Amino acid sequence: MVETGHRFVLVEVGAGSGPAAGTAAMAYREKRRTAQLIVTEESRPPYIAMEVIEGGPALGDQVVADERVVPPGAPADQP
Repeated sequence: MVETGHRFVLVEVGAGSGPAAGTAAMAYREKRRTAQLIVTEESRPPYIAMEVIEGGPALGDQVVADERVVPPGAPADQP
């Protein structure tokens, strides 16, 4: 679901819990980036809400989380 007036999308993540709140993500259509997103704290499995930071996602776009971005408050990996 894409809610353009409120600038958020609902993304189906399946049986898993999905990425943590604050995780950056990108939406793609036909190998082109359509939007920059960030995971919010709102979720109701199998869906999570993502705020649209930039761009214009559409129904059917593929969303890929950037797990390299550490959400605020999450422990950083130790070398």
